[in-house]
Amino acid sequence: MNITEITTLQQRAIQLLLAESTVSAAARQLGIDRTTIYAWRKSDPAFTTHLDQARSIQAQITADSLQDLASTAIETIREILLSQSTPPAIRLRAAQAVLKLGQPAAEPETLQQNSTQIDIFDNSRTGVETTAVPKTGRNDPCSCNSRLKFKSCCGNSLRQPTHPAAEAA
Repeated sequence: MNITEITTLQQRAIQLLLAESTVSAAARQLGIDRTTIYAWRKSDPAFTTHLDQARSIQAQITADSLQDLASTAIETIREILLSQSTPPAIRLRAAQAVLKLGQPAAEPETLQQNSTQIDIFDNSRTGVETTAVPKTGRNDPCSCNSRLKFKSCCGNSLRQPTHPAAEAA
């Protein structure tokens, strides 16, 4: 048997593995034990070569497809940026997306700050002002100074909050 020859069963196993099937699922469909496929991968150079070549071809096809989609996405962003009918806030976000492509990935805190700035810009266009207010957590002390947790006081929608000041009055 030449190193480039593989059996029909091995060819079918490669097809199933490329179809994003697990080794176990491929083995079940072929009526063999999964360890057989693992053994082929480990000790059969022809099988390994064919599998690697098939995966390489599949990766190239996927990369080409993504390149086509990227061209379409860039054209869509170009249309959004140039269209006068697009709201300014949307055009701003499209411009920021383009500018971020050439920058290294930002830290999560920076992304949150940028998102807040964009939201404030959007609301300033509509005349509504917003400020970032930290959200009270369920286990944080209640803001009414009752010395209770928020979930047991003002955060409990099923009962009226019990405030020491209200009980004293």
